[in-house]
Amino acid sequence: MRFSGTRDGFAIAGLRNRNLELCVVPELGGRIVSLTNRQDQTQWCWQSAVPRPWRSLARGTPFDQGALAGYDECIPTVAACRYGPTLYADHGDAWTSAWQVTGAGVEQPHLTMKVNLESVSSTLERTIHLLPDGLKFEYRLLNVSPRPQRILWAFHPLIPLEPGTQLQFPQRGWQWRTESIEAPGGDTAHAPEAGPGLIDWLLERPAGAPACAKLFARTPPGLNRITIDRNGSKLHVSVEQQHIPWVGVWVSAGGWHGHHHLAIEPSNAGYDAVSAASDLPLLAPTATRSWAFEMHLEPSQEVL
Repeated sequence: MRFSGTRDGFAIAGLRNRNLELCVVPELGGRIVSLTNRQDQTQWCWQSAVPRPWRSLARGTPFDQGALAGYDECIPTVAACRYGPTLYADHGDAWTSAWQVTGAGVEQPHLTMKVNLESVSSTLERTIHLLPDGLKFEYRLLNVSPRPQRILWAFHPLIPLEPGTQLQFPQRGWQWRTESIEAPGGDTAHAPEAGPGLIDWLLERPAGAPACAKLFARTPPGLNRITIDRNGSKLHVSVEQQHIPWVGVWVSAGGWHGHHHLAIEPSNAGYDAVSAASDLPLLAPTATRSWAFEMHLEPSQEVL
């Protein structure tokens, strides 16, 4: 069921059933600020240890000056860059733009909103469907400009990283590359190559040995389920190659501004900068592109 409310002076739109609750702030980039498993009370949205006040941001604001909380949509880039005549803002246009909620009625089991992408003269529509144990995200991108556009998209969910957290990818078929890796202690030379080994190296960092890294994995054919296990409470991200050809993995074990979080980022490209994604198909004038993925919550067995 849909619901609405206010928090800190901003309107909230949400979805809720007996198993989960989702809260979105349309005015603040359509950001998902809360995803709660109501069965075991696990909160799946990370925020910094010192929460930042909610505020509207100008396009081009550096991401580290934002809310640093919840789930954002990064489009038409993640990394700030220039491609052709266009200067692309850090983490894109959508996360600093106000979204418009469309449709009405609290009985609707879905939430639709759209946003204008100024830098590429396009619009993005996102519908989140409430499932018995999760959410289905559906997207529709429309190019309203008179020229083709190269548009990178990535879902950007910041998730708490706690001791004992495990990240599980299906065993076979993934092709990995490392976008970046940093360790203030200078021990990246001992890090494993891109893939599950590097992820485990990050998740198992001892206290006082911070590190962070961004990896990409090319999605194999078929339905693929990636699982984040936080001491028994699980979040499953389900992707299909035809919709989600790449998945980004970000892990900060204290290596980025001292924060401990991770992200599983369904994406249409294996790079953070749209300028580097030379294999990303152009979107023709008046053309549309659609895609989807799902997230499912599984409570800890201790509450079942």
